[in-house]
Amino acid sequence: MRPYKGVGVLLKALEGLEDIEVKIVGSGPLLDDYRGTARSMGLKNVEFTGKVSDEVIDRLFADSHVVVLPSVSRMEAFGIVLLEGMRAGCVPVASRLPGVEEVVDDAGLVFPPGDHMELKNVLSRLRDDPGLRKNLSVRAKKRASSFVWDDTVERYLSIMNGLVKEPGAS
Repeated sequence: MRPYKGVGVLLKALEGLEDIEVKIVGSGPLLDDYRGTARSMGLKNVEFTGKVSDEVIDRLFADSHVVVLPSVSRMEAFGIVLLEGMRAGCVPVASRLPGVEEVVDDAGLVFPPGDHMELKNVLSRLRDDPGLRKNLSVRAKKRASSFVWDDTVERYLSIMNGLVKEPGAS
């Protein structure tokens, strides 16, 4: 629970969406502040789980339709949580930020960073269109399966080797 994660954006987006159940996972210095904000906003559909085990995370993803990463800063460079959710078939919803947006690609939906109204629209659209949700869920699983550590390491090595000049090369 850090400022750049955009939890406040998600909480604002949830105003008026009482029929969408949300579990916010993680801990950090702002956890109590966010809990207080949710209470003061009257958000009864939000549960803060705190830090949980990998097994609980897997179960939460298996029971969910969507994984949201509402980051507001480029400090969120990739968003591994998106891939974890996508692997379970969750539709990724994320801020349109470099790196994060590339993970989502055509398997989910993005919105401008900090735009809680657009996030609300995206969440409403997914709630109201089960066909879209199912289609994106299938895409999400397929896309997540393309992120393999060995392949990723090979791509990074290839990029790095291309950036490093051989001694004596011009």
